[in-house]
Amino acid sequence: MSDLSSSPRRSGWTPKGREAAVRLYLSGAAGQAADLVGTRAAGWALELNMVAVTDWIDPAELTGAACAVIQVDADTPASIKRFERLAAATETPLLAASFEPPLALVRALIRGGAHDVIPLPLDLAELETSLQPLRELATERRHSGSNGRRKLVTIIKGEGGVGATSLIAQVATRFAARAKRPQGARPA
Repeated sequence: MSDLSSSPRRSGWTPKGREAAVRLYLSGAAGQAADLVGTRAAGWALELNMVAVTDWIDPAELTGAACAVIQVDADTPASIKRFERLAAATETPLLAASFEPPLALVRALIRGGAHDVIPLPLDLAELETSLQPLRELATERRHSGSNGRRKLVTIIKGEGGVGATSLIAQVATRFAARAKRPQGARPA
């Protein structure tokens, strides 16, 4: 049961105590998709939302979701565009689902932000396989206290023999030492 309470920081109402779920956005309960509702995949509950393949999905609906599976129709360019726009508008991991997706569509969806592309009708074993890396990532973030943002340091040398390899080794050692040190502790 969800407890809905007003949030003073945000306008409107927000659910509290609700576990993250995988939201399925499908145009029809083809195959066994309806049978998946109420089950779990990779430890997450599945929620079915019926929506046409071209209807816009509000990114705010995905807030708090572990992942979303979005149906894409290979023969409908508006469907592909909807997926790409949604992927750009949300940080929630997205899986694309399509009936017999051609390789060109799979490539376009991966470039467009899909974590994976799975065939329809949905199969629980295939859905588990696609969700497992996302589950591991979520578990890693929870245990490390990370919000998923990482820093990238790039060192480019101007010419050979200037000590770039030594510099990179020193920087890596410093970052590793800093990561192991408790927050607030000073270096020895």
